[in-house]
Amino acid sequence: MNMNEKIKELRQDLNMTLQELADKIGVNVSTVQRWEKNDIKNMRRDKIKSLADALNTTPDYLMGWTDIKNKINAIHPLPPFITKEYPLIGKVACGEPIEAIELNETISLDLNIDCDCVLIARGDSMIEADIYDGDLVLIKQQEHLNNGEIGCIVVDDSVTLKKFYDYGNMVVLRPCNKDYKELVYDKDSHLEYFNIYGRCVGVVHKL
Repeated sequence: MNMNEKIKELRQDLNMTLQELADKIGVNVSTVQRWEKNDIKNMRRDKIKSLADALNTTPDYLMGWTDIKNKINAIHPLPPFITKEYPLIGKVACGEPIEAIELNETISLDLNIDCDCVLIARGDSMIEADIYDGDLVLIKQQEHLNNGEIGCIVVDDSVTLKKFYDYGNMVVLRPCNKDYKELVYDKDSHLEYFNIYGRCVGVVHKL
């Protein structure tokens, strides 16, 4: 299904008129009509994000990077109310891997979620998963990830936050930003260190 077909189907599923969708995004009705007729050229990322929010889906689904269309399956921002101490252990790259930075600090958050530690996101390669530079990434420490899950990965002496895919003889770390390329690692290339640190279970957006 093309992006224009997804837009029309999602709008109709929500019983939303062209005018209502246009009002939600802040564009003219004619613009939405063009989108549904496949006249989608150079759409800005902020418009894709606004469109996804209005249609209760994710940019990943509209762009064809996932088959999961219900926004409830995405990682949701969590309110930063102060109640509980969590280890703030370092920074994680949303872009090219960066050298691990140990902070050894704590942060007070009200999460109501099973989370072991918190990392600070750096870069913009995960913005279509609603993870932005400076956000707090909530990590559940574990050694395995299912394909498509977002995880914190240690490669040699660097760390990165990406969608994880295991294809047997290689591992692919996929960004959620079309401007970035996948990171592909051959399992036989004898990486000095490749380790899954944990799974991303939530995000607290910076204020």
